[in-house]
Amino acid sequence: MKKISLGQKIMLIGLGIILFFLLLELGLRVSGQILLLQQHIDNKLTVNTIENLNNTYVILTLGESTTADLHNNQSSWPRELEPILNSKNANYTYVVLQEAIPSTNTKEILYRLNKNLDQYNPNMVITMMGINDAYSIVPYNSSVNKITHVFNSFRTYKLLTSLILNIEQKFKKSLTKDEYFKLGQKYIEKEEYHRAEEMYKNILEQSPKNTEGYIGLGRVFYRTGEYNKAKKILFETIKQFPKDDRIDQAYIILGKVYREQMTTVEVYHEQNDVDIAEKMFKAAIALNPENYHPYSTLGIFYGDIGKDYKSEKMLKKAIELNPTDGYAYFELGVLYCKIEEYDKAKAVFKKAVDLKDFYEDAYIWLAWVYQIKNEPNLAEEVLKNGIEQNPDNDILYGSLAQHYEDLGQYDLAEKYFEKANNIRLKFYNPITNKNYKELNAILKKRGVTHVIMQYPMRSVEPLKKMFKDRSDIIFVDNENVFKKAVKEKGTKQIFVDMFGGEFGHCTLKGNKLIAENVANVILKENSFT
Repeated sequence: MKKISLGQKIMLIGLGIILFFLLLELGLRVSGQILLLQQHIDNKLTVNTIENLNNTYVILTLGESTTADLHNNQSSWPRELEPILNSKNANYTYVVLQEAIPSTNTKEILYRLNKNLDQYNPNMVITMMGINDAYSIVPYNSSVNKITHVFNSFRTYKLLTSLILNIEQKFKKSLTKDEYFKLGQKYIEKEEYHRAEEMYKNILEQSPKNTEGYIGLGRVFYRTGEYNKAKKILFETIKQFPKDDRIDQAYIILGKVYREQMTTVEVYHEQNDVDIAEKMFKAAIALNPENYHPYSTLGIFYGDIGKDYKSEKMLKKAIELNPTDGYAYFELGVLYCKIEEYDKAKAVFKKAVDLKDFYEDAYIWLAWVYQIKNEPNLAEEVLKNGIEQNPDNDILYGSLAQHYEDLGQYDLAEKYFEKANNIRLKFYNPITNKNYKELNAILKKRGVTHVIMQYPMRSVEPLKKMFKDRSDIIFVDNENVFKKAVKEKGTKQIFVDMFGGEFGHCTLKGNKLIAENVANVILKENSFT
């Protein structure tokens, strides 16, 4: 037998490594496309099945985790809605589709709207959204808002805006790459993704080999839900600049892209051998093992797929590398709640609360744990401390109201429900406001009925206040039906958690309650009943 030389061995090993990565790349791309398309295919098959049927009414539901099917044995209200509608009206066949994505926000829902409308051609769209938008509120009656409203009413406003943008663009040419990068980050934080995209493109015009520009564009596409664009630009960046010091950021964003795609499909938990998101996060860690961020994101991912031990290990590592990472403490606390280790949850939530940066979710979950541990005085104390730090935070007032509701202190509960509602009537989130109005305008232009549904326990009046012309909108109020159900059955029978303050993700009973309520409103309000 002929002996293989050392040089030949090295060459064969090198070819094997190249072949491995080529197959891995192909596997990643193909399986990723399957994951992304699965939910849309399911919806499209349903639509194709009923296309030729007479008297069919298609309803598309949009939102985040409170609308999506989380596969936690609690169903979802869209899944419960279809049989309820069909059982109550024999003249029509109702088809309820859902394109809700956990962790999404109103900007991303708006970005995907036209594509969803083109794909499913619905008669009606139901939205329940806004809770995941960046928390930023401004008063309705501020002088700045009044001046803005006056300018918006001028017919010359668009012309003036266009001129200002053109002048602004001329000045922008003198900016440095670092200045463009800072502006791009700023616009992403403000969810002004078109402007962020422009900044990163300006970087690449000045410096075509600047990885920050490409990674910035990938981040923009990830945020806007344009996952194929994000994957394309990030994989190309990795291929062109594999040894760049910042290339680990491309892997982190790719991991997030695949994680978001997988949360929208039912085959998610069947991906045992080729877990694409996991590979991306691990690649980022291998490139920069001292960066806490990929450990944190990988830990959250493991928690999502039920690998609790690995989740705990990664989140602890993130905290070890960055002891001020409040988000890692918070996610570790959520994990401990999930596996019912409430003493550990309490400890890490307290760490998150004690950090300098105000993090409202940590206060709400810590109070929730205190309630579970039968420590109502401590729950009350932590919520009041949160309110003291942020007196205009409606979510904390809602959480405190629900706390008193659980204790049977109904007068106090109503007092704080009213405080929360008054804040929502006095202040508004400009991001949510803008995106809701744009979404409604698109539906109105396309002749699609818009149903705007409020979250459980909350008054619908703040949503109504967004719109001067409400003639083409059907509003659904989930306040009274849920308050009654919680009073009769208890919070834990209706909600899995209380992440939203006075509400949370619903149990099966809660999802059926939403479905029953919205079905009654639809059948009553629409002319086809």
